[in-house]
Amino acid sequence: MTAIAAGFRLGAPMVAKPPQIARVALLASLVAAGCTAPGPPRNLLLITVDTLRADHVAGFGGKTPTPGFDRLAARGASFAQAMTTVPLTTPAHASLLTGLYPTHHGVRVHGVNGLAANVTTLAQDMIRSGRTTGAVVAAYPVARLFGLDRGFASYDDQFGRLASGRPRLQRSADEVTRRARDWLGQHRQQPFFLWVHYYDPHAPYAPPEPYRTQYASDPYSGEVAYTDAEVGKLLDGLKELGLESTTLVALASDHGEGLLDHGEQEHGLLLYEDTLRVPLVLAGPGLPRGARVNEPVSLVDLRPTLDALLGLPPAAGDGLDLAPLWRGGTIAARTLYAETRFPEEEFAWSPLAAARRGALKLIAALPPELYDLERDPGEKHNLAAEHAAEVRELSAWLDAHAGEPATAASAPPPEAVEALQSLGYVAGGPGRAVHATGSAPNPRDRVADHQLYWRAVHLAFEGKAGDREEAATLLHQLVERDPGNPQFRLKLAEVLALSGHGDEAETTFRALLGDFPAWPTSARACADFLVATGRANDAVTLLRDFLDRNQGTVGLEENLALALRETGDRAGALEVARTLVAKRPGDTAARLLFGHLAGESGLLDESRAAFELVLKGDSTHPDAAFSLARVLEAQGDKAAALAVLRPALAANPGDRELRSEACALAHDVASPGEAAELCAPPTTR
Repeated sequence: MTAIAAGFRLGAPMVAKPPQIARVALLASLVAAGCTAPGPPRNLLLITVDTLRADHVAGFGGKTPTPGFDRLAARGASFAQAMTTVPLTTPAHASLLTGLYPTHHGVRVHGVNGLAANVTTLAQDMIRSGRTTGAVVAAYPVARLFGLDRGFASYDDQFGRLASGRPRLQRSADEVTRRARDWLGQHRQQPFFLWVHYYDPHAPYAPPEPYRTQYASDPYSGEVAYTDAEVGKLLDGLKELGLESTTLVALASDHGEGLLDHGEQEHGLLLYEDTLRVPLVLAGPGLPRGARVNEPVSLVDLRPTLDALLGLPPAAGDGLDLAPLWRGGTIAARTLYAETRFPEEEFAWSPLAAARRGALKLIAALPPELYDLERDPGEKHNLAAEHAAEVRELSAWLDAHAGEPATAASAPPPEAVEALQSLGYVAGGPGRAVHATGSAPNPRDRVADHQLYWRAVHLAFEGKAGDREEAATLLHQLVERDPGNPQFRLKLAEVLALSGHGDEAETTFRALLGDFPAWPTSARACADFLVATGRANDAVTLLRDFLDRNQGTVGLEENLALALRETGDRAGALEVARTLVAKRPGDTAARLLFGHLAGESGLLDESRAAFELVLKGDSTHPDAAFSLARVLEAQGDKAAALAVLRPALAANPGDRELRSEACALAHDVASPGEAAELCAPPTTR
């Protein structure tokens, strides 16, 4: 038997490296002396850092100094071989918070759906234990829209608006730290669970000074260093409030970043360790100082481990309590799972799944890839041909555990598609598309085209005016090479429309709708094009036909209402919005749409009621507050209008539209001092 085959040992127990002998001896002496172990920690602080590669953290082998992360690891246990479940933000965080693989929690890709209705979360465990719960998140992919707010009493995902008035979709680490420290100060007297999410290492990499200059040649590492400094400030706040000794702290990333090590610049397309291996650290009461666990673990293990450390009943899930690994024991032998449905959902390429057992990792693809991560951590030497038996074993396991590929049975809300795309994601693909060649390509073989696609997108939407022609040329080339790829064709149609090639754009849109008749994103894009070119009636016809053919699709009713308004049919638009609110009473976007349309139709009481309902759930929602203030002002109650604006402006001090409206009202109904305060530019901290 070869060395690698002998090391595989299917079904053999996985034995952790024992902690320091001195630590075990000390624990034994304390027990013998009659000392009792301390009770479970009072509080839990969960920190997640988006897109953080493990090998860019100093304590995990990285060259970037990360004193904040390393300081936490020195106080607790770090896991050198932690693995995410999906290299995408929303589904990975869903696994982290539920202890479930994507096959069980139901979130497989971005922007399609939220947590399955029967899934419980770590926050719900904390609520049941009597702790207050809160979250401060940094970006739209973890907005409450996707169900990650389940169990949180407060969920701070209102990012405010840009100076242009458009919604802001992310916020910087310093703002996250400030809001999280404020939350800790307000809840220090009661047991709590706080989740703090940082987004800065995510592309585009643009760290603030001094990191921008210091890391001019490596801006990703600059983002990591900046975020590390902010995590350090958050930990300082915990200590200053006297909470460090009673708070369990967990730090993890949702996924890594490709950085071109295997051809992928960012993440989501491939399943190499560049994007699957993540840092994971636990520190606080009950944790050994400076322990390091080298056993492979998964993000699904975090929830059961935290529940156990906090003395809570174990929740059913896919993970295991990892405490035995730092206490000198073992955990059950198992195989770890990861997947990405992103290539299939968005590009009609093959989905990928990975299985790791011990040091061996299989990426199920055509052809398959097998790596020994202990001997080959960079995954440069595919061993599948020499070790066919191991490939068969792990392939059979994946067949039994991977589940059906994800399908986009319903469209994401339009604001989700637009928001995710503006953050650099593709969102809302047709799902399980049949490729024109008859077999879906391996995304590994198309990674160069994927990079070229993003270059074209950058040229078209972020470059100079003349760059759109170059973008269209690149997209023509991509479509010619890969005619079955829906995203290439959709983006080509959009770029042609922006470049003034309306006839070719419409032909491309119509052909795409013919090939993918149930794809809501293409229907929405074509309808938007028709409205923009003065053919709102055609857009209404297209959307009604699509909705008739695809019953149950959500997300296009808003487009239909807006298209009807463009035709002059305000009554029809309002009726669509009214029906939508009745079907989705908890949908903030639908409620806002109805409020606007009702106001335009002169139904101020109905408009007011719609905005008030939004603010009942979130008193600082900037759009609802601004719109309600306008309605109240139209009804002659300027004092009430200003009262609505005050909390929204306090939560969104940089929102110029809110400040301008509050300033104008304050001159009429407030004292000179308050008017001066509301009209002054916001101060920064």
